[in-house]
Amino acid sequence: MRSTILLLAALAVAGCEALPAAGPTGLEIKTEAKQTAENDAPAFTLVEVTDVTARTLEARPQPDFSDIFTQNGDGASFRIHAGDVVTVTLWESVSAGISGGLFRAGGPGAGSGSAAVQIPDQVVGPGGRITIPFAGRVLVRGRTPAQVERDIVARLEDKAINPQAIVSVTKTASNKVTVIGDAVTGGSVDLAPGADRITDAIALSGGLNGVIDDALITLTREGVSSTMPLARIFQKPSQNLRLNPGDILTLESQPNSFIAVGATSINARLPFGNRPYFLSDALGAVGGVLDSRGDPAAVYVLRIEDPVFAANTYGAEPLEGDGAPIAYLFDLDLAASFFLTRRFAMQDKDIIYVANAPTVELQKLLDIFRATTGTALALNTTGVFGNQR
Repeated sequence: MRSTILLLAALAVAGCEALPAAGPTGLEIKTEAKQTAENDAPAFTLVEVTDVTARTLEARPQPDFSDIFTQNGDGASFRIHAGDVVTVTLWESVSAGISGGLFRAGGPGAGSGSAAVQIPDQVVGPGGRITIPFAGRVLVRGRTPAQVERDIVARLEDKAINPQAIVSVTKTASNKVTVIGDAVTGGSVDLAPGADRITDAIALSGGLNGVIDDALITLTREGVSSTMPLARIFQKPSQNLRLNPGDILTLESQPNSFIAVGATSINARLPFGNRPYFLSDALGAVGGVLDSRGDPAAVYVLRIEDPVFAANTYGAEPLEGDGAPIAYLFDLDLAASFFLTRRFAMQDKDIIYVANAPTVELQKLLDIFRATTGTALALNTTGVFGNQR
């Protein structure tokens, strides 16, 4: 027989117009979890949330772009290509009171103790070299501006006094990345040094056509892809990576959502953003546990967990070709559980289920008996059930 709690979850996920307002009691769920576990074929794994559970979930690593994509050792991934336009400015120190030097004084940025000259813009040809006075033909293609600067300085050290060089690319011919999906314009964009990060590419494509909190971004590089919330790029600047030519950015407006069923004031699917959103927020959004029939000791979050995480953490068995069904249980009769709801981060497609109190089921039977016999019965809930859940 298929698990009643999985059937409940299936009805919710299927998008039924009338979401289930009732289902198994907390006692029935615990009994089923125990029975299926004893049969070595559990339909789901019941996890009673404690401080240890919360800390385990909080410590769970979230994949970042920087964990997957490496940066160039120079701290910049931009490399000069054939067809790029390169500008070079050269400086040298000039001793006080002594005129002359390798470069004429008075160039851009020159002071009383320095001389400078700006080399006219040069287009990088097929051979990948540009001409620098007193340094000769310098290879620039396939190198970063910082690498070219160091090469030029090394060539001038025995000809000039404390030479310095600044290399900049004023126009690019091949440093293109592609932005697709929910961008205002999208398509191929040209990046330049100093403006070659993820957010630069998004800005050049017209920005996001949607709300940042609802957006996901996927970076694809050389056949490897990774996805993360766009909001995290702004929360963690270290994830605003420099882009390489040929990178593809995919923007997708896809708000997370959860479903509330059972004894909550609202039974519905509700959206939430990609910023941190906790069970306490979700319960507040659906009006909390119904006082009239809800069981505060039987509040569940039903989730299809990553099978590796679920197996290593809970010893859970995955479904066929799918994740592992986990029923996280919160006993809100305990004050500590209210704090745990503020630490339990919701995930997309989570289902909140609040079971009916055991007394509600008995009251239904008494209502039927009263309707058929005309006998008035008073239900002493404490005397009949005590704390059974």
